[in-house]
Amino acid sequence: MERERKIKSNGPFRLATALNVLKPDSAAQQPPGLDAGYNFSMEVPGGAVEVQVHQPAPSAPLTVKVFGDLADDEAADRVALLVQRRFSLHVDARPFFGNAAEDPHLRKALAILPELRPVLYLTPFEGLVSAIVGHRRSPRDTAMLLSNLKEVAGVVPQGRPYASPAFPGKLTMLALPEQMFKIAGLSHLTSRSLTQVIISLVGEPDFLEMVESTGDPRKALKLLTLIPGVNHAIALHMLQHAFGYPDLLLESTQLKRAARRFYNLPDTPDILTIERLAEPYQGWRSWWSYLLVSAHRTSVVA
Repeated sequence: MERERKIKSNGPFRLATALNVLKPDSAAQQPPGLDAGYNFSMEVPGGAVEVQVHQPAPSAPLTVKVFGDLADDEAADRVALLVQRRFSLHVDARPFFGNAAEDPHLRKALAILPELRPVLYLTPFEGLVSAIVGHRRSPRDTAMLLSNLKEVAGVVPQGRPYASPAFPGKLTMLALPEQMFKIAGLSHLTSRSLTQVIISLVGEPDFLEMVESTGDPRKALKLLTLIPGVNHAIALHMLQHAFGYPDLLLESTQLKRAARRFYNLPDTPDILTIERLAEPYQGWRSWWSYLLVSAHRTSVVA
């Protein structure tokens, strides 16, 4: 079966730019001015479906096609909603980009990553697993372990035997023998932490959806730290990269380095300087920091 949905963006958006951030180690970076697309698989009730996302030109609507034996209207609607959420397309970004266009420092970052919006994890659960696996690990090592986990535990869409496996959901991972975590390269400590988290999340209503529905980062932070194995750092990572709160300003070494580069500072800034630089972007400070850090990571400094 096959279903198709269209997604419009509120303001500027380039899928090619987002993909260059989503897959920074890809051998073929996509020119930001051309059409762009990618394929992935995701779990739906009863199995998984294959998804194809395409944008023919910058700011054009996205075409989302869903394939497989389970590709019904309900699955297509859920996929479209998650794609919209992943690329922050539900947010009217015109105020942010209008402000950035007048800022010579942000213009330098946008020249590297035009019209970049925050790219979130596809689901909060994937974000939580990624944050736990990546805690105190390099981005490269984290990506390798998550890829291994998807290969050993992910569900291949029915009717699409050559599609990539979907990232495993909580029920799929709950049924996973501990030996499979070991095969994926996870340590015993990480495997145990994941198991405790998954057990605590099983049930209805979905706890992570409830956390997101609060709409309050302080309440969400408090609720997230109730999950076994989720510390303050992991919870903060979730708020920005899984739930997409737009006005967080999280202190990090990467942000300090990026701010020093794009604002031409003589020294690495302290947190008070970071707060002062971000002041013009009140309401959008997560977007401001995400753009700076992403542009710094994905470009070579001469």
